[in-house]
Amino acid sequence: IDGDHDVENRGLMIKHFEDVYGKSHVAHIGTWTMLSVLSGIKDFCKVLDIPYAESDKLSKDLQKLLDKPQAKFKDYDALQEDSPENYKKFKELENKYYAVFRLTRKFEGCCRQWGIHASGVLVSPAEVNDYFPTRVDKSTGDVITIFTGTELEELNGIKQDILGLKSLTIIKHALQHIKSKTDSSKTMSFDELYKEADINDKKVYKMIRDKNTDGVFQIESDMFKGLIDLIKPKDINDISALVALGRPGPLGAGTPQIYANGKSKGEFDYPIRGCEDILSDTYSSIVYQEQLMQISKKVSGFDGSQADSITRKITAKKIAKLMPMMIRCHIYGKKNCNGPAGWENDDNAPWYDPNGKYGGEIKGALANGYTVEEMREYFHKIDKFSSYAFNRSHSAAYGYISFIMAWLKCYYPTQYMAAVISMQDEDEKKDKYIKSCALGGIKTECPDINTSEVAFTPSSEGVIRYGLGSIRGIGAAKVDELIKNAPYDSLEDMFARLPKQIFNKTVAENLAKCGALDCICGENRSKTLNDIHRIRKDKKVDILDENAYNRETCMQYEIETLGTSITYKSSWDNTPNNTDIKNTPVVIIDVKNYVAKSSGKSMGKLKVLYDGANVNAVIFPKVWSEMSDKPIADKNTTVYIDGKKD
Repeated sequence: IDGDHDVENRGLMIKHFEDVYGKSHVAHIGTWTMLSVLSGIKDFCKVLDIPYAESDKLSKDLQKLLDKPQAKFKDYDALQEDSPENYKKFKELENKYYAVFRLTRKFEGCCRQWGIHASGVLVSPAEVNDYFPTRVDKSTGDVITIFTGTELEELNGIKQDILGLKSLTIIKHALQHIKSKTDSSKTMSFDELYKEADINDKKVYKMIRDKNTDGVFQIESDMFKGLIDLIKPKDINDISALVALGRPGPLGAGTPQIYANGKSKGEFDYPIRGCEDILSDTYSSIVYQEQLMQISKKVSGFDGSQADSITRKITAKKIAKLMPMMIRCHIYGKKNCNGPAGWENDDNAPWYDPNGKYGGEIKGALANGYTVEEMREYFHKIDKFSSYAFNRSHSAAYGYISFIMAWLKCYYPTQYMAAVISMQDEDEKKDKYIKSCALGGIKTECPDINTSEVAFTPSSEGVIRYGLGSIRGIGAAKVDELIKNAPYDSLEDMFARLPKQIFNKTVAENLAKCGALDCICGENRSKTLNDIHRIRKDKKVDILDENAYNRETCMQYEIETLGTSITYKSSWDNTPNNTDIKNTPVVIIDVKNYVAKSSGKSMGKLKVLYDGANVNAVIFPKVWSEMSDKPIADKNTTVYIDGKKD
């Protein structure tokens, strides 16, 4: 059973289960971490007394040879065919560290340590320990099952997936920035939101068709923007379908194009005759799992239980050994009696189920006037679709969340985007949405020690104030104290009123560099840093040249403390695609070797700082191979590059 909940209040749902069923009837579901190549290398290097620096270098060398998360030895061995050059390097490492590799190969896949499932909770009618072994996490006191989720389900345990959905938290935070229309002393409630957000609002659908969907649940990626262009959503049904169409199954089957052709051109392409009533609202395309089940019932005579247990489960999970049974049940039907000798291998005969394991007898499509050729063609058409598809209720719920978020962005863009940015854990994602805001006319301003809160907040219409909680090097406890004691008149005031452990050297310097102290110290941040060191009486510091403070210095300070430049924008943002980049200085942030799946050739993947902007770059195989014998620049060093913006 799956349920999506506000990330911040997910724990309340677990407490609800404990209150209703009893604490001893509820447990978190455990997981096991298996010994992988890299973890094994590190473990056995430690056992064999190989120095950490040498062990760390060995791990990094292996990652350079194969850029694949959780790579196995079979993946490295496959380099012999895919990338002989890298395979040779791999074998050199294996021969050099023979004992380490021998042990790691032998123990690969063994249980290494236990963990806790991110969302899984077991709820039992009796005390959990009456049925399943458990352990207690010493740090949290949580009761955790020894068995994994899959093992518990096989033993008929009831697994609840209490998922934390960031989008629900974003909606909650956005509402906290919006005043209620019925009571201005309060913020908008969820009930008021549901009444206000009209699912027939044409303005919202126009915004979606304009692909202004950055920060909107499910439909913000380039892939979804392409689907928006294709199907041009005009109502909530289109949004629900859009969410379902962007899955691997429908995409692989070409379903979005069928949907679009039926919707815009009236060109219908039914996968099988007689299902017009089932597929009319999706323009002849199969979008949802339920439609597959309905076709099974109408064409082949399945009952509801059989449509679920045979059609949905077997196709969705691609249970290969049961696929022949499913197809034969559809075409020739199912008989609840013993079959003739050799019936199991006869693909042109009914399926025999003497014990009625799969329910009552099934009539089959041939008895309903369909041909074998029609049914084979039908299964060919749905083969890719059924590999991964949404059910209608799931898609409708997600589609409604998408609409609600789009409505908030349409009518309260500043408040909404402040909530979106606040929920991002990575600097790159914050930077992405800050740039998106700028394109929409919303300005993001640097933190302000006297007005900023923990999160990003709308300071006025069209302006978002950076949150103190997103400044690097300042922990949550320190941020709370800084806010609690605000406002401040001067640096001296801050040093006088704040404890030294709160307003220490790192905190003071980072507040200065990011611009949070501009309001009390002025805009020359190098001067502010000098003043901090003077007041603190720091001895081992270099006095900064205050007259040299400029755009580049400001950008450097902000990138260092915020991960992006706020005051000044990078020239990269205004550089059109396909522009040639010639002899341009960039700072190396990261370098990785990457093996292309299509060609098996090695490429370089770089992350660089280009005039204050974080940019991902690729070095193609030919150039990368020419560089293989040359030393690659270390991180945080400046190099000059030629290339093209893609």
